[in-house]
Amino acid sequence: MQLEVARQMVYVAAAKSERGDADLPFFGAAAKCFASDVAMKVTTDAVQLLGGYGYNPGLPGGADDARRQDHPDLRRNEPGPTPGHGPSPTLLATLS
Repeated sequence: MQLEVARQMVYVAAAKSERGDADLPFFGAAAKCFASDVAMKVTTDAVQLLGGYGYNPGLPGGADDARRQDHPDLRRNEPGPTPGHGPSPTLLATLS
């Protein structure tokens, strides 16, 4: 449900951009902030659901898998650490 809400928020922000609405910065920041939070939640839930296969070292397809060593592009989509600063707090400051 949250994924669909995020998608609709992005569509609304895109429509406001095409119309040139004055409240675009608020809706754009809200859509981006919410969508990025939902994306992180969905990916975290997927790792929890699948038990870390393809992510944890020592499991088939994990970080120490030979295929990942030979192909660095397979590692580029792995999530990194979540810092205490970055896009979400900056966007939240825009929203307040």
